[in-house]
Amino acid sequence: MVGHFLLGLGVPLNRLASLVFPESKDLFFQAVRDDVPLPPDTPRTRSHVFNAAFSFVRLVSPSSLVEVERQAAEYKLFRSLTLVFLLDGVIATLAGPHSPRRLLIDAVLTVGAGARFLFLLVWTQRLTFEFFAMLTRRDQLLFQGRRTVG
Repeated sequence: MVGHFLLGLGVPLNRLASLVFPESKDLFFQAVRDDVPLPPDTPRTRSHVFNAAFSFVRLVSPSSLVEVERQAAEYKLFRSLTLVFLLDGVIATLAGPHSPRRLLIDAVLTVGAGARFLFLLVWTQRLTFEFFAMLTRRDQLLFQGRRTVG
């Protein structure tokens, strides 16, 4: 049950990805941003486009979905670990006399888990955008391949 609460509490941390890796520098996002169907009046942010592309991959390619879901599970694990180490540091501080060594370890683990979480989140988004591009352009690529061969 605690894991589910951590999962829900950690979702706002996904916004940190835009601070570390801006949308303007994400070439995979830029390549598919205008191609991914979104409901009217939905902003074309990386988060919205990622969720729509993820849904498309889920519907169209079970084999691609397995890889994307595996990557998503990894970033969610490290996002939850980031919260666990951060909360442990806060609780240790509020609990009274605290060990500076424990706080240092919590700080290092929070930063390390947070860095890994952000890396894996961006990687998962990139992978999803790449699969979306390959799956939507598959017919075009097959047609081009036949034309050059025959």
